[in-house]
Amino acid sequence: MKKRLGAMMTIIAAGITAQAQTLILSDSFDTGGVATNDLNYNQGVRQAGTVAPMNYTVNTNAYPISLTAAGKLNMKSDGPWYSVVSDPIGTQLGSESFSIKWNTQHAASSPDGNWSMISVLSAINNNWDNSPMTVNLWSMDFIHLDYGSSNNLTSGNNLRIDMSPGKVAAAIGAAYNADDVHDFELRACAKSATSGTWGFYIDGTNVAAGLPYTFEDSAKRLNWNANHATDADWDDLEISTIPAEPAKEYVFFDDFNGTEGTHAGWLYSTRQTNGMAVTSYGQNYNLFAITNRVGNGKLNDYWPSAYLATDVDLGSYILGKDFELSCKVAVNTPGGEWTSFYLDDEDGKDRGNSRLGMYIPGTAQPWACVLYYGTGAAQTIKPIDPAWYAGLAGYDKTQEHTFKFVSTAGTGGTNSYEVFIDGVEITDSAASGGNAPDSLPYYFDKDVRKIAIVGSIPDGTDQTNGAFYDDVYLKVIKGASYEDWVADDTGLTPGVNDGRADDPDGDLMDNLLEYALGGDPLVDDAATILPLTDYSVTDSISYVFRRRVDASARRLTYDVLLNVDGLQLPWTNVSNAYETGSSLINTDFEAVTNTFDISTADFGFVNLEVTED
Repeated sequence: MKKRLGAMMTIIAAGITAQAQTLILSDSFDTGGVATNDLNYNQGVRQAGTVAPMNYTVNTNAYPISLTAAGKLNMKSDGPWYSVVSDPIGTQLGSESFSIKWNTQHAASSPDGNWSMISVLSAINNNWDNSPMTVNLWSMDFIHLDYGSSNNLTSGNNLRIDMSPGKVAAAIGAAYNADDVHDFELRACAKSATSGTWGFYIDGTNVAAGLPYTFEDSAKRLNWNANHATDADWDDLEISTIPAEPAKEYVFFDDFNGTEGTHAGWLYSTRQTNGMAVTSYGQNYNLFAITNRVGNGKLNDYWPSAYLATDVDLGSYILGKDFELSCKVAVNTPGGEWTSFYLDDEDGKDRGNSRLGMYIPGTAQPWACVLYYGTGAAQTIKPIDPAWYAGLAGYDKTQEHTFKFVSTAGTGGTNSYEVFIDGVEITDSAASGGNAPDSLPYYFDKDVRKIAIVGSIPDGTDQTNGAFYDDVYLKVIKGASYEDWVADDTGLTPGVNDGRADDPDGDLMDNLLEYALGGDPLVDDAATILPLTDYSVTDSISYVFRRRVDASARRLTYDVLLNVDGLQLPWTNVSNAYETGSSLINTDFEAVTNTFDISTADFGFVNLEVTED
């Protein structure tokens, strides 16, 4: 199938552009020095943006919520919790990614155990407790982030990240005090008008990302809440659409490069920039250290029975998909101690529940690792002896080795995985002399997935003993076909609007072109992704188009066609003869530049032809 995109050389001029940011609402809460309980007072002066004026409605206990003479939204109560809800903003946000910014200060007089929060609600969901986007700021310096799905309002099914003051301080690299003014941002990366992922920023530092959300409808309203004895000021609200974040290769990646001697959570966001999810670690994060004593940037598992797991649920990224889970690890223990690395589910905290993972024993045992698997009630284990494999001759577990688990999704939730050590496939019956199966079946009956580490390591507080982890990552294995793109990335409905020639968003780009150029088939984004031209150099024209980095694997061919004699005559396929450079847009796409000399041309036309074999 071939598709052509035309551009007349002497008319069109532009470059590859990013989606513009659009202000939806800013609210300074400035009343001009008037203290009032009317939350909509002075709207014409204090508000701007496409939804201004936007009204706020007090749902419960009207008196404690007010605008102060200093221009703050104040939540102060001596009674039960109460809430304020805004007008809907879903129409203006549409399917675009968006940002919500504000600043908050809790009065020093607010007793411990009190909080104020902001949530995003749908039209159906009037219950902040089930919002898939909630930021709860506590007076004693804790922060709770609730995320997940709001489609079952009676079950309280959202997930939560509980950030202690120590975790907050570790994330931002400074002490955190709720009595001070802090800038906050909730940033959503939308997949549709009702779903996507979101992240949270404190004073400009990304402390969490990749939190999945799903609403029942697209209305989207802001909801403020506070409980008894709270005294908190909120200010400088700003809501805007923002450019979608570039796709990243990894769901999660932690390189553990940091300051030696600190716990596992110290400045974790600076270590996790290669992944879509940014997450603190729960439970015993202070019993794991970042060390440089055995090589730059290692996670040291040195404390007996200490359990560490990602705070963010990674299940929404990998359920039903093929994926890789990998780590580098060395074990320096002389006895029968062990360390384990595995996928956790909602039953968690026990490696014995995992069906995908391993433990590595100390040097007293010959096994390179012992694998976890199984589909029944009991976990099954399989010891792996490196002596079975020619490619692992001289194996020394005190040296760093790379372990990679490659999972293949099956039907009915039953999956299988293969394992590689230093590139040698160990789930290979022939290579192991019949000692290991070709793959291992596994099954989880819950949807949550977290990467976990737990060990039985003697106290090694000198950080030269125990297990040393590096480069832990989770990566979705994406198929290289149009059908995989439809299933993985689009939200298209099979049999309804997923055909190559369909154009569900009406932007005059059918689905095949959206696939080839990196568009969203449900959003009119033609102005962003169509090929564009640049006349900034005299007597020259640059024609720039988007191309998939793995185009050959996807059987896609991008050819440039020329016509300088008139549109009625045949076009000349010049293929890539005029290609003068390319640069990465993200991990999936590159911008390809073709340069033409037009010093002797009166007129001419350029087309891009995309062919799928």
